[in-house]
Amino acid sequence: MDVIGAALLLVFLFSVLRSMESWLHQHIFKVGWLVTKNLQTTTIFFYTFFLPGVILHEIVYWLAAGMFDVRADRAIGFPEKQEVAELRLNFIKLHKKAPPFKVAVISIFPPIAALVIIYWIAVNVFDFQTAFTLLQPGTLDAFSAAIAHFVSAPDFWLWMYFVLAISNTMIPSNTKVFREFQPIFIVLLVIVVALVLVGLADEIGGSIAPQILNILNSFSALFAVIAILNGAGIVILAIIENTIEYITGDSATFKNGKLIAMRRSEILAQREAERQKARKALQQRKERPALSAGGPPSIYRLPLPLPGAPGDEIVTQTPSAVLPAVQKPLPLPERPRRIEPDVVTTTAAPITASDEPVYEDVDDSPSPDDEIYDDYRENEG
Repeated sequence: MDVIGAALLLVFLFSVLRSMESWLHQHIFKVGWLVTKNLQTTTIFFYTFFLPGVILHEIVYWLAAGMFDVRADRAIGFPEKQEVAELRLNFIKLHKKAPPFKVAVISIFPPIAALVIIYWIAVNVFDFQTAFTLLQPGTLDAFSAAIAHFVSAPDFWLWMYFVLAISNTMIPSNTKVFREFQPIFIVLLVIVVALVLVGLADEIGGSIAPQILNILNSFSALFAVIAILNGAGIVILAIIENTIEYITGDSATFKNGKLIAMRRSEILAQREAERQKARKALQQRKERPALSAGGPPSIYRLPLPLPGAPGDEIVTQTPSAVLPAVQKPLPLPERPRRIEPDVVTTTAAPITASDEPVYEDVDDSPSPDDEIYDDYRENEG
């Protein structure tokens, strides 16, 4: 459980550092624009502020590429004008056909180098071990003594600037390259599950857990130091930014990552409108009727009237009459229309003697059929 707690603390501190890095990038870019009013000059100022971290990142990246025999081309030059507060560390470009796993391994070396340098500064310059010892009582005097010891380091502001510049350039912007390590994490997870099932997890974990816990605590302490220094930098930068806005009346905001120039009065009016909108939404939520203890409203909980028992209710029958339904006669089918032939009108000619039919003599002798019929009648008689 201690190892899991330390791992969760490390993840939380890492997410805090990512948020601080995004805030610092945007507001340093904004301060550069407030001073210069030119995006190209602002971009150069932005990269110049983080120059120690940019140089360290690119040198370590180039050396790691040579270590893994991956071709790396130099593309050093002035950064192009940009409207987004983002450090594009592409001064060293790897070959397009480089294996993805090697690219992921090479991308790990700049953060490791930055953490090593920050650890050396925290231990040998700021003496954070003594500062943490002074903080152990947890009183206000102990906190003041720790801060005084921390600030009394020689060349404190210069070293603090180096830590800010290095720590805010060590995390690569393209985190997709680390997907190549997913199979390794899956294999490690399978091994841990197998050890638990076999029953060797307690024996092996008892010897390895203290070392893992020390490593996680060391990284957590280092991330805490970076977060403290970034917090101090945020406070100083916010004071500078607000002072410039108050004097010049100019301001800017970021929408979808891009810088949008505005007046300070417009920014304040926009913030006030957002506060009024949030306050109105909160008031509407308060005025909304509270739900009953049984849950959301339902038709089954409405107070409907219930009828009494049989005999208690007076039933009044309304007289009514049932009329037979009047059936309408079905329409007769239409008879088909008779189609009469056309009549040809003419005039009959008178019959003359020459036109009378001439009949030939008919033989009155009996036929064979008549004889057979006569014999049949005699036999029947």
